[in-house]
Amino acid sequence: MTALALQAAGVEHAFGETVALRNVSLDVPRGTVAALLGPNGAGKSTLVDCFCTVLRPDAGHLEIGGVDLMRRPQQARRRIGVVFQEPTLDTRLSVRANLAVHCAAWGVPRAARQAAIAEALEVAGLAHRADAPAASLSTGMRRRLEIARALLHGPEVLILDEPTTGLDAASRLALWDHVTGLAARRDLTVLCTTHYTHEVEAADRVHVIAEGRIVAEGSPDELRARFGHGVLRLRPRDLAARRAVEAAHPDASWSDGMATIRPSPPDTVDALFHRWADAARDISIERASLESAVLALTEKGT
Repeated sequence: MTALALQAAGVEHAFGETVALRNVSLDVPRGTVAALLGPNGAGKSTLVDCFCTVLRPDAGHLEIGGVDLMRRPQQARRRIGVVFQEPTLDTRLSVRANLAVHCAAWGVPRAARQAAIAEALEVAGLAHRADAPAASLSTGMRRRLEIARALLHGPEVLILDEPTTGLDAASRLALWDHVTGLAARRDLTVLCTTHYTHEVEAADRVHVIAEGRIVAEGSPDELRARFGHGVLRLRPRDLAARRAVEAAHPDASWSDGMATIRPSPPDTVDALFHRWADAARDISIERASLESAVLALTEKGT
């Protein structure tokens, strides 16, 4: 058995004249939580659709658990559970009925269905709402139900495409806690796409995609250390100090009299602090963040 749950090598895909994926390669080891992070239109959903066999790539090679997606797509599909960006529940049916339909569609043995549905309801935290119509659930509850439904047939890999779309900040964090908890308890491999940087802090590995290319990969800490940058924030002591800052840093952004300065090599944020400390009423350093790393990578797109 391969140690990789997901593998892409040289994958390319275009929609007419629009190139969505450009020589994309990535490896996701078994049992890890991996994130595909990038702005809207970067190619995240296209790559997910290729892994789900919704799209056939124009070039390249894809495997799930060592199974070639192009040669054995049906076998590959049984290894994955998918939650797409757009909701796919039948809101006219009850919570339990949505799960039952999935069991039937995936060939879960009849004798095992009742136990599988009961477990899915517990996983989703919806046992008390089992006979309520899906339409009565909150957006967060519906997402949990979709995740539980995707796991009914016992897949090795869970693929989530922008699962927090439409959720408020608290619900997004709760859903991520739910996903990472599931991954740990079930030894599940997870690939999740998002454009929210803070959501990937709990991921084992982050693949940053921009303009159809993987531009960097690593743990959140590795990306922060390699590509992140700190900024200096200062409020000049007087008009003369402000003019000096403006002359030295024409690219600084200003808000309510406060300048935000991004150092340019060979400057460092600490060197800037010492340079401007005496000219400032207020001054502080914001250390390198994952968001700053991703912005630097996606702005370059290389």
